[in-house]
Amino acid sequence: MKNKIAVATIRNSPEMPLVLAEFSKGIDYGRGETFRVISGPESVCVVMDAKNLGRLVATISKKDVVKTLDNLSEIVVTESEQAWTTPGVVAAVATELAINGINLVTSAAPPTTHILIVDEAEALNAYRAIERLSRG
Repeated sequence: MKNKIAVATIRNSPEMPLVLAEFSKGIDYGRGETFRVISGPESVCVVMDAKNLGRLVATISKKDVVKTLDNLSEIVVTESEQAWTTPGVVAAVATELAINGINLVTSAAPPTTHILIVDEAEALNAYRAIERLSRG
């Protein structure tokens, strides 16, 4: 779990991958900084450390910034290969959070990992809910 995360939703365009690639050169991965890009046909969601949000917004035209959110936390859940191939696992995680009154701001699920973004104030409760779910 990591706090002080921000999300920027920006309009997708042909030049956006190059803009984000250039921006990512300033991310210090050696210090554990977060930078994740989830691309859709109309928009791109960028998950990063909150301290980098201002720099990203300054890099992109204001008209292309759809929305920004901060005071978020990232929870990374490692799943077994069996869990990854079992139908409904992602839905079960989302449902467990909802049952506990936790809003899932955004998520990504590359194989064997599930990245959840929640409000920082709800992060510990989200972590505990997922932990309970994993115990069955």
